[in-house]
Amino acid sequence: MKRKYLAAVEEVVERDQVCFDCGCGGPLELHHVMSLSKFGRNNKHLAWTPRNLIRLCPACHRGKGKGGGAHTHEARCRHLLLLSRRYGYLYPDPPWAEYV
Repeated sequence: MKRKYLAAVEEVVERDQVCFDCGCGGPLELHHVMSLSKFGRNNKHLAWTPRNLIRLCPACHRGKGKGGGAHTHEARCRHLLLLSRRYGYLYPDPPWAEYV
């Protein structure tokens, strides 16, 4: 991970002390709400901002069944809505705009 992204990761680690979805403690994983591929070649830096990062427990990150977890369209919409409500983040630009 590049040094310039460490501040954002540190901010999210401080912000999300428990799983963003279920609230459990324990080991947490960093999750990009919108995957890196959604940002295109010139905007990858946006993927590494606190408004696109959350921490999840392994069960919520991967989901209980095939196609579940944090990588679905529904999960992205829910995460962006919660990030907006909790922290006041705005998502007017692509690729977020199609999910909010």
